[in-house]
Amino acid sequence: MSMDSLWYFTQMPPELITLVEKDLQQFDSNLKTAYTQGGVDLKKRDSKTTWINSSHWVAGLCFHYVLLANRENFLYDIDGWDGETMQYTAYEGGEYYGWHMDTSINSMGMPPKNEGNLIDHRENFIMKGSEKVRKLSFIMQLSNPDEYSGGEVELKRDTGKSYFLPKERGTMIIFDSRVMHQANEVHSGLRKSLVGWVSGPRWK
Repeated sequence: MSMDSLWYFTQMPPELITLVEKDLQQFDSNLKTAYTQGGVDLKKRDSKTTWINSSHWVAGLCFHYVLLANRENFLYDIDGWDGETMQYTAYEGGEYYGWHMDTSINSMGMPPKNEGNLIDHRENFIMKGSEKVRKLSFIMQLSNPDEYSGGEVELKRDTGKSYFLPKERGTMIIFDSRVMHQANEVHSGLRKSLVGWVSGPRWK
């Protein structure tokens, strides 16, 4: 277990992550080219995704770890899954997801920044009139790191310094949804992950 003011990660037992991985394989045939705001945009994101309802038992498992991370590291006011879904994702050679954040930068009370290939998702996840915002995001690593090359998940602080997160299978990373992050290009092989977002009342 490791903690930081902006992220937290833990390692699931090998037997448990094997159960998760095997159960999620039933969704492989549903994987389709991912879309962002406005549809498919391969300049921003090139990967395959499908959606898994929060009623699935794996969602309950993930929510346990999110609650644990929130209690030990964040202490945010959260109340459930955003959209009642999680996203099952696959990256093959040449596929990636550029710099982005999972919630509106406006919720931080800061003006948007234009940083090179930064993908601005301000309109994606803040809906006018909504009383909820994404507060915590998670990524569960489903593939062994020796099954692919590249594909590192990278988080960036406001200072501009970035950090590569663990690639070990079964690692679950929980982080503030306002943190900039990207999935670097996979050079070869196949990287699978499960991602999700937990929402709560708007920031005060």
